[in-house]
Amino acid sequence: MKSTNLTDNLLGINLSQYRKKSYLISICMLLPSVAIAYFMKQYLFMGLGLLGSVLIVYSRQLALENMKKHALLDLENEFIFLFGFFRIFIDHHYNVYQALKALIPYASFQTKTRLEKLILDIDNDKTITPFLHFASLYKLSTIEQLLISVYQLVDQGCDSRGLMQFTFLFQTYAMSHEEVVYETLKHRLEKYQSYPLIAAACVTLLVAFGIVSLIGGMLTGF
Repeated sequence: MKSTNLTDNLLGINLSQYRKKSYLISICMLLPSVAIAYFMKQYLFMGLGLLGSVLIVYSRQLALENMKKHALLDLENEFIFLFGFFRIFIDHHYNVYQALKALIPYASFQTKTRLEKLILDIDNDKTITPFLHFASLYKLSTIEQLLISVYQLVDQGCDSRGLMQFTFLFQTYAMSHEEVVYETLKHRLEKYQSYPLIAAACVTLLVAFGIVSLIGGMLTGF
């Protein structure tokens, strides 16, 4: 599996700034809790503030990872959409260069930029390197294999054997991707079903905290 560092650019997020903001929010939540614990001797507040701070950092990091996963999933959806057209263009006797160029009007801004760079690099570099560089945006080795098969169409010509190899790899990848999408949606629905239980647990904790605070206040005279 490939590195997903390039996904940060797709999200338009500065990771350093995002993490700093998470820490700042958690500190802002923790400081009042510490002050209350110090002046009112309600140390439970400090524990709750610390727990809340940790949960904030964790939830924001989890949200970032989910955004990355969704961005990569969208990229893969677009790849299948575009290279389905690529196969059609090849069937209509386009060469690889022409077929790739014909995909540009249908691509998103990010993919369009990389497609244009791929086409430019193909002009200057006749090796497999431009295709591997284009594949580096995606996390699946299957996409790398697909781009290798596209390079072979350039290197060996669009013969029937090369087209069959590309078609087989593309269909295999498309089917496996559909399974991933299905599992992702299934997991998301299961997660939504757990939200009422989490909400009930939070209400229980708040009620318990209120009772403990009330008893503590009565005992200490506050």
